[in-house]
Amino acid sequence: MNPSTETVVRNDQAPASNNLLQTLTRLIESCIESDKTLYSTAEQLDNRGMKLLVKSYAQQHARFTGQLQDIVKQMGDTPPENRDAAAAVGQGLNDVKAAMMVKLQGRHHAALLTALQNEDKTVAAYEAALQAALPERMQTLITQQAERVRNIQRQLQIMTGETARQLVVRLYNQPGEAERVLDQLQRAGFTSDEIYTAPIEQAATIYRADTQQRGRSKSQTVLAMGLAGAGFGLALGLLAGIFQNLLAPNTVGFLPAGGLGAIMIVGLLGAVIGAIFGLIFGLLIGQNNAEDDAYLYTESLKDGDTLLVVFTDSRNKAEADRIVGLKNQREIAPKPA
Repeated sequence: MNPSTETVVRNDQAPASNNLLQTLTRLIESCIESDKTLYSTAEQLDNRGMKLLVKSYAQQHARFTGQLQDIVKQMGDTPPENRDAAAAVGQGLNDVKAAMMVKLQGRHHAALLTALQNEDKTVAAYEAALQAALPERMQTLITQQAERVRNIQRQLQIMTGETARQLVVRLYNQPGEAERVLDQLQRAGFTSDEIYTAPIEQAATIYRADTQQRGRSKSQTVLAMGLAGAGFGLALGLLAGIFQNLLAPNTVGFLPAGGLGAIMIVGLLGAVIGAIFGLIFGLLIGQNNAEDDAYLYTESLKDGDTLLVVFTDSRNKAEADRIVGLKNQREIAPKPA
């Protein structure tokens, strides 16, 4: 058990009320959803530094989930363990939409915006929880978590361009290269308050369930596309059945002689065909996302040395991108100021 949650439970032995359990359950569900959404967002990112940061945010939510689940278990109840199926399918469809975007910047922005919208909901859940009557030490834990969640929300707002400030992030494999870029940024007029550098082990937290979550993310993409394909195929099949029944009845040997039965059979055939194509398409997209993410994340943890973050605005972001060595969030050779 997490020591902090053990302390919370040991020192707050008040009877477990339904209201308290409902509050904790909502927080757990929100943290689970943020964890999975942030992970899926990170999969869509080609910028190694930003991928590390977003997966670090996901890991923070996974840790919060564990702390809250421990409290609920000590209260004698069973906490939620996984996101609901509808949310998983919805995330799979979002992953497909993002993967189909031709422009890389558009794909990154769409993925980050989805994460921000979900994080807004999580912040709201924490704010509501803090309005409830909580035991003192539980209040302390949730207050600490809420502040970190609000910080993640602020970082996502900057990443998505929702604020005047904009973020330029890059991971360097050699500390000397990061130092040269830092010097160039300072020569270009960027202040120490606008530049953050740190060794990778300090700047990013490893996502502990990376391999398992990548597999689940791939599965939800396949499932989402299979269901979408089935729905699309069913609609087309029903339309085809209606037209066949009206314009050319009794022309297909295996169909009943017109009527609702023939329409339903054609609709079901369309659903099956659509599901097959959807599953294949989803498998290709899911496999591609998983392979790219595994390569970039593993490479980052293995070879990455220094993370550099520059806080910019519309006036100097292009210059920061050039000096740092980014083009459409892809790493290129840094250019002097």
